[in-house]
Amino acid sequence: EAPRYRLLVQGLQADWQAPQAQQDSPDTDDPARPLRDLLAALPWLPRQISVREMAAQLPCASGRCTLDGHLTLQRLDDALQVQLQLLRAGHSATLQAQLQGLGSAPDSSRQLQMSMRLDDQPQLDLRSDLRPQADATMRWSGDLEVAPLPDLAWVSTWLSEWLPAASPQLPSTPQQAGVSAQWQLQLPGEARQLDALLTAPGWLRIDARLPQPWPLPGV
Repeated sequence: EAPRYRLLVQGLQADWQAPQAQQDSPDTDDPARPLRDLLAALPWLPRQISVREMAAQLPCASGRCTLDGHLTLQRLDDALQVQLQLLRAGHSATLQAQLQGLGSAPDSSRQLQMSMRLDDQPQLDLRSDLRPQADATMRWSGDLEVAPLPDLAWVSTWLSEWLPAASPQLPSTPQQAGVSAQWQLQLPGEARQLDALLTAPGWLRIDARLPQPWPLPGV
């Protein structure tokens, strides 16, 4: 189905300031809040938004940092497709995602598929499936695959700019390291607090391939 409305922006410059209430008391215990805010805004947005050559000024550890790249949002029926490419010093990070189930009730099924490429090389694949159960709980299952890492010192340097100043420096990523994970959790029907997610019954399996030691801060 072709989008009913389309917005094309060329050369966007944006400067985002967090609301004062959010700065004073960020709602970190509600992981579902960003999704609810997105769902509330979708009906007011065009079916397709393409932003080329954007530069966004955002709060970061050093005060203000700039994100350069391109963004495409498209909604088809109850699905939202997102493609985001960020550019930095000759490198690129590309994120593609599709969220299914936006037009249904809050306690209905939702599926997420996401992939990431670093310098045009496949790096991450994620699948998430949230389905209601007969006992009013929600079953959350999924899998994550992180491809063997090349030398990504530029990624660690980039991420360090967004961490609080008191945070330890991120270690260099070990080459040829990869991670596979699968999970299935039984969530309460109104699981909006992070504690409910951390204490949910279920299982988690993680397989890590580390050909050399990788020290993590605080671990």
